[in-house]
Amino acid sequence: MNRLALGLIAALVAGPAAAGRSDHLADLAHALGRSQAIRETCDGVGDQLWRSKYMRLLDLERPDAAGSARVRAAFGAGYAAAKADYAACSPQAREALGAAAQKGRVLAERLAGDPPAPVEPVAEAPPPR
Repeated sequence: MNRLALGLIAALVAGPAAAGRSDHLADLAHALGRSQAIRETCDGVGDQLWRSKYMRLLDLERPDAAGSARVRAAFGAGYAAAKADYAACSPQAREALGAAAQKGRVLAERLAGDPPAPVEPVAEAPPPR
């Protein structure tokens, strides 16, 4: 089972999201939104992989109304930013997708309570010129 799935299961066992988790949830939702937008740009709108993972995260975490609004806004902001930055699929878009996925992995590990694996700092790929 992959670490994201383990993190999501741990989140389910932990129960509703506490206020302190909302920052990590929002950050993860932003990364998922970016990933979804770039994946759609490169692989077509029928590919809903990251949106379905985001919806599963909401189902498992069950944030309160304020937390849910914040997480939904973060997903939308990540999605909109990536759509603006990557109107067409390119090597830079694929690189940004990898960076967003790496960031999401680190955030999911934090939510699960696992120490993140040592990695280089995650930097957003610059938008195309």
